[in-house]
Amino acid sequence: MDYALGAADESYVQEIRALGARLTAQDIIARDAAGLFSREAWKELAQAGLAGLPVSAEYGGKQASAQLAVAALSALGRTFADNGLMFALGAHLWACVDPINNFGTQTQKSRWLPGLADGSLIGAHAATEPQAGSDAGAIKTVAEKTATGWRLNGLKTYVTNAPVADVFLVSAITSPERGTLGMSIFVVPRITSGLVIGPVIDKAGMRTAQMSEVHFDDCEVPADALLGAEGAGMAIFTATMLRERSFINAPIVGVLQRLADQSMEYAKTREQFGTRIATFQAVTNRIADMRVRSATAELLMYRIAWLSDTGQIRAEDAAMMKLHSSEAFMASATDAMRIHGAFGYTTAAELERMQRDAMGALLYSGTSDIQRNIIARAGRAMEIRRAQ
Repeated sequence: MDYALGAADESYVQEIRALGARLTAQDIIARDAAGLFSREAWKELAQAGLAGLPVSAEYGGKQASAQLAVAALSALGRTFADNGLMFALGAHLWACVDPINNFGTQTQKSRWLPGLADGSLIGAHAATEPQAGSDAGAIKTVAEKTATGWRLNGLKTYVTNAPVADVFLVSAITSPERGTLGMSIFVVPRITSGLVIGPVIDKAGMRTAQMSEVHFDDCEVPADALLGAEGAGMAIFTATMLRERSFINAPIVGVLQRLADQSMEYAKTREQFGTRIATFQAVTNRIADMRVRSATAELLMYRIAWLSDTGQIRAEDAAMMKLHSSEAFMASATDAMRIHGAFGYTTAAELERMQRDAMGALLYSGTSDIQRNIIARAGRAMEIRRAQ
């Protein structure tokens, strides 16, 4: 496995790192408190090519390999303080843009990808329902055929980007008698009659990534809104989740590096009992753990990118990346707060926000327990094969 980037790609990664540092000067504390999505920062990220990383150059995208995509996103996380906006970018990229890029028709790609890639359109994926979170096959939203297309009825909830999105991918049951094989996915523009977006849902962390319910009340879409074949929804959803779980935490890898560095710098200047706390074993042990988490997350990130680029990616590999990076984020955010003491507990230190944001990582794109189930199931299957 070779993780080295070429000169042009490395230059792009450094450009993104510099962009993140510049954007961090904005008042993230106030925007987090108010739960505000920054369209200005979104536009700058898009202008740098981040909103269209996996999109074919034909449609205005960066056409980045998985390796370049994760390198750029982790570089952003290394310097950019707005975890919520980076999460919104990930939801746009891996849950909406990428599936259209991979499964859309020529017409769908031509219609949607240029705007999604340049950031003039924002994408969302409406999959979760009140009774269907980890159990994606339990959705109740239905799509019935009409003379001209399909009529959608149902309720989606916890839809990231919904309050600001222009394009939705919507999972719906088209053939109830076929179970999960009766699920299909539709590309639905925000302006469609019968699509109603609920108020912003207030939440603990990732507050600058807005989410809400999305209602479909006799929402009629044309026949060409169907993404892929009728009944292919679960297959598309599974493929989408594989890539989302692989890449959505790439920015967190950069955040983990930043937390370790920030904690070390603080420990070298903060004095207690007449000496710098960087001399205390209790402090240095925590920083050591933070550095190990950062290094292992980075290795997993580049490994999953290599597996993706070489066509070898498996569900358990994606689950390992998602599980480790999420748990590492929570652990390192907590360690950083402890090292900073009472100051770390204040809003000004920006570590209490890190901890709130980290809690969300344990839940989105499949909870940590779901990832453990996937890994354990793969391990059991391997043991069975060995025993045969």
